[in-house]
Amino acid sequence: MEYNALAGVFALRRRCGILLIIAWLALPLCGKVVINEIYYDHPGVDTGFEWIELYNAGSSDVNLEGASIQKMGAECVTVFTLPRYLLRAGRYLVIGESQVPNAHFYASLAFYNGGSGTNGVRLVFPDESNTDTVLYSSPNNNNLHDDSGTVASSFALNVTPGQSLARKANGWDTDICGVDWIAEEAPTPNLPNPLRLDYGVFEPL
Repeated sequence: MEYNALAGVFALRRRCGILLIIAWLALPLCGKVVINEIYYDHPGVDTGFEWIELYNAGSSDVNLEGASIQKMGAECVTVFTLPRYLLRAGRYLVIGESQVPNAHFYASLAFYNGGSGTNGVRLVFPDESNTDTVLYSSPNNNNLHDDSGTVASSFALNVTPGQSLARKANGWDTDICGVDWIAEEAPTPNLPNPLRLDYGVFEPL
């Protein structure tokens, strides 16, 4: 009897958790554009192969005109400024270097590779109404700030060559890099990130 009751509790918890995940996926924030995946360390020479994927996790389209991609290390450098481009809700945009197929825009990115300290990439809108930052590797010798506006203390891991750094689920954004990001063995530019769930707590791994 006790076993059946306990099994029922776990089954109910699982069903509720799955419903919560479905609700989260179905109700994105209004007009929220995030960095969804980044490929910064190619096997051998990086030049020509790096890319960044943006994703509109909101329910409305967003004009990206004037938004910039910045790489962060000892200094913050703008590597690309977007022209007028309407990113539809639920769609992706890839900015890549010359050897990246099917990118929407091409640019020389030369992202920092981490390893000896924290590096990062930031998306900044002209009026700063939307910013998104991914910081990876440690220690944070340059006192880089995360999206809270304070010196960051949580970082995504530093990927090995050939892996991308990807959100654990499309648009999953707690503003805590160590929670939001995972190394992706099979990068997915212009495609959804694989959804990995911890069925014990019903949130992305």
